Amino acid sequence: ANQPGRQKAGAVGFVVPEVQIKIAVDGEIAAKGPNVFKGYYEDEASTKAAFDEDGWFLTGDIGRIDGEGNLVITDRKKDLLVTAGGKNIAPQKVENILKMDKFIEEVMLYGDKKKFIAALVVPDFDWLEKYAAHKGIEYKGHSDLVKNPKIVDLISRRIKAAHKENHIPKYEEVKKFILLDHRFSQSDGEVTPTLKMRRKNITDKYKDQLEKLYEGDGGE
Repeated sequence: ANQPGRQKAGAVGFVVPEVQIKIAVDGEIAAKGPNVFKGYYEDEASTKAAFDEDGWFLTGDIGRIDGEGNLVITDRKKDLLVTAGGKNIAPQKVENILKMDKFIEEVMLYGDKKKFIAALVVPDFDWLEKYAAHKGIEYKGHSDLVKNPKIVDLISRRIKAAHKENHIPKYEEVKKFILLDHRFSQSDGEVTPTLKMRRKNITDKYKDQLEKLYEGDGGE
């Protein structure tokens, strides 16, 4: 819990008294204590799946304890990507870093059981249009704009710069991407009413295009 005057961005606060927290090998947060969830009503199977062999409740969240003792949640375990090389990647961490760039509005990483990470990228069209006007790039609409080699190169350079500036490990780097000509839509089932990405729906919609990124070479 966050304490008055000790709030820290990106952290949920210190562990409350009488609760123990441990981080599993795969990064999942586990908890134990008298006021921690004990099980599902009349559902023994679900209860058993919710705890490890030592009685720790498996929260389903991925996170860490920082140097000041704050609990930091970085992702949901169900959203983890595991590369072909066995590396665990929490997509939200990389996505949030890339979205800090003014030319990038939304990102969804892809690459479970793959040799490298790919992504769907929704550009910030306001900034993209300003850039196009400044560079004298002609286009008929967003679908035309995102196909322009100069625009694709711009986004590629911005992604690589974000990797370098934020010391992203090589295995977490986005090697290839698809630049979309529209924002993720609630009406299309791509985001929730609170604008959280529905990863499965988005993946299902663009799966064929994403899989094509893995044809030929293995990324840069």
